[in-house]
Amino acid sequence: MKHTEKTYAFAAITRLATRLLLPTLLLAQAMGAPTVVNVDGNGPSRAFYGIGLVNSSGTSKLLQDYPADQQSDILDLLFKPKFGASLQLVKNEIGADSNSSSGTEPSHWRNPSDTPSARGVNFWIARQAKARNPGMQFAALRWATPAWVKDDAAKCKYLTSFLDLMSANGTPVDFIGPGINEDDYTAPLGSFIKNTFKPALDAGGYTSKIIIADDIKKQWSAAPAVNEDPALKAAIFALSAHYTDTSTAAAKSSGLPLFNAESDTGMMDWTRGIWVARRIATALSVGKQSMWLFQPALDCVYENIRYQRKGILTANTPWSGRYEVHPDLWLTAQFTQFADVGWRILDTGSGVMDRDNAYVTFKDPRSGAYSIVIVNGGSHDMAYTFNIANVADAALHVWTTDEQAQFVRKSSITPQQRTFNVTVPARSVYSLTTTDGQQKGQPARAIPAPKLLALPYTDDFSAGYAAGDQPRYFHDQNGAFEIVDDRSGGRVLKQVITTLPRDWGQGNSQPPFTVMGGLEFANYTVGTDAKIPDASASAGVAARLSQINPMAAARTQPEGYSLWLDGAGRWALKKSTGATVTVLSSGTLAGYDNSRWHHLKIVVNGQAIAGLIDDAKLATVTDDTFASGNIALATDTTNKNAWPNILFKNLRIEAIDPATPAFVEQRDDGDHEVFSYSKEGWKHVGGVTASQTDFKRTRSIAEKAGATLEFSFSGPQVSLVGVKNKTGGKADVYIDDVLQATIDTASPVTQNRTALFSAYGLKPGRHALRLVVNSGALTVDLAEAQGFNR
Repeated sequence: MKHTEKTYAFAAITRLATRLLLPTLLLAQAMGAPTVVNVDGNGPSRAFYGIGLVNSSGTSKLLQDYPADQQSDILDLLFKPKFGASLQLVKNEIGADSNSSSGTEPSHWRNPSDTPSARGVNFWIARQAKARNPGMQFAALRWATPAWVKDDAAKCKYLTSFLDLMSANGTPVDFIGPGINEDDYTAPLGSFIKNTFKPALDAGGYTSKIIIADDIKKQWSAAPAVNEDPALKAAIFALSAHYTDTSTAAAKSSGLPLFNAESDTGMMDWTRGIWVARRIATALSVGKQSMWLFQPALDCVYENIRYQRKGILTANTPWSGRYEVHPDLWLTAQFTQFADVGWRILDTGSGVMDRDNAYVTFKDPRSGAYSIVIVNGGSHDMAYTFNIANVADAALHVWTTDEQAQFVRKSSITPQQRTFNVTVPARSVYSLTTTDGQQKGQPARAIPAPKLLALPYTDDFSAGYAAGDQPRYFHDQNGAFEIVDDRSGGRVLKQVITTLPRDWGQGNSQPPFTVMGGLEFANYTVGTDAKIPDASASAGVAARLSQINPMAAARTQPEGYSLWLDGAGRWALKKSTGATVTVLSSGTLAGYDNSRWHHLKIVVNGQAIAGLIDDAKLATVTDDTFASGNIALATDTTNKNAWPNILFKNLRIEAIDPATPAFVEQRDDGDHEVFSYSKEGWKHVGGVTASQTDFKRTRSIAEKAGATLEFSFSGPQVSLVGVKNKTGGKADVYIDDVLQATIDTASPVTQNRTALFSAYGLKPGRHALRLVVNSGALTVDLAEAQGFNR
């Protein structure tokens, strides 16, 4: 996954389109005349290798925890041909127990004495995809690497062992990247391919094809070396790059297939979604690419984890069975349901009109059937005249997707004397095809309504598990938390990685922790038994997690509140905000025995934060930084060169008491049915321009004194959550027209998703909150209460 998110500039594409398209055609379009496209099925063409997903960074883990019915429906929508997204390739991360953006993938071979094993969810995902589409393709690439893989011989064994496991899984790998994700090409990589890896593949009878270099900084960086080295060129099958719809002259002149092996998604925003569709059409036409992979397509990570809300389908509440199908899924179907892998991309029927408009033509080389996908991301309708030759002479079925309606069949078009006209409305995608069988597939069962995780929730990490399983609803953020056999004859949860992997190079410094539960958790207790092996190691239980960024450069704990105990009996109640860890209270237990299990419990009740060990209360502090959030089990160590083995069992999450709300309802600042903003003084940011640190990727910024925000809510508590930073402003907050506080959101260090204001102990019933900005820039992200009134 790329480590920054940004909106890509269109300038390069515009220049390229200007060079490639006839000025007279552009002038004609400007004057209202249709653009003429001549399609020749016998003209220059390239093989199409499909549109698929990158399955990495834990982005599919929670799907395995879904009820079987919804799990099956989701998999159908993703992989079943001519049904939903109809994805055509799955690219699995070769895991290394190190966070690669949003979470970890477990390594299949952790140390030389380990037996290579098909660990984690990705092998299961591959089987499910193959079951739905026997023609499914598979690719593989590593991000991090186990520490024992130090030389070319070990690396070759490590990679081929993964190929062996995928073959035994019934999902043999078609394409393998021998390098590291988003590393530019280097001469040592070329030497490894020519002298070690390709000979080993040939000698072992492997059919996997080599692709290089999955780069992002210097895209297509391997192309010059490939063009200058016949042996290297003979050893590889394709060149690959990330996040680009163009290709270099050197890449094109190589004559090799060009794969966009990781790229953009719509991020649940129509403006960005249509932009991505245009980029796909551009990449497949003037970019001369033949593959596009979404990172990710399946979004199964909690809402407070880095890079959330990027998928075409979101499934991150497995206890409810609920999932969301986004319009981006049907934008994907506008390509995948109209061109199979192995079809040809016709150069003569593919092109870019301008920064908003592109089209691509596919042909079945066996039957002559063809499809044309036209993307209009602009604000005006676009008219085309297509003249067709050396393709099937048949009626064209028309399917379209726009913001209001997705994957709708329109009236067919019958070419007259091998010519037809079509007008594509603004901000829409049209797919025209001589094939049939396309459909807007529907899940076999209705999508369940939202449901909270019922409390109390318990897990002894024994019943219903086998050794090696990952626990239900947990999402690892570093290391590997797995069920293991206990000496007592039962099973427990263990963080099993001690030797640090060689990480991806993104500053991944945090010790292992694993996240679980809904962001709606507000007032609750979470406790677990822990066994800590030595004085250098610590076990932690965390509550009200806000932001989860395990790839931060600073060595911190998950953002929120946490209780820690080390193997010498030292305890600490902490608050983590960004890179800053504050010890709220600490001490040392008398008569501590680290050979025993000890029970750690943290209680978050309003602004009171308490820590207990073995049911003895150690401290209660007052803090209002975090009002809600999920939980984590965590580890730490004073040994910076190793991770600790910590054991956990008997997890329990429960409400404070029947009278104290355990959950809050969260409303995004962009919900204008709930929030009433003054007409002036606010800037609302969302979609393409929003940050992944924002709740649902939106924020509202008050830039003028006197700007107001009002909403009505129900229940005894309310919180307004936003951003504190160097330019943070001040505001008065009223409840039921009574001034409650003047808040100051200035902070020397940026704090995202932090409580700007909270009130507890209000009378039951309805209330009204009003915020009046006094000065500075004040950023609102969401509000929380027991209910909201529209």
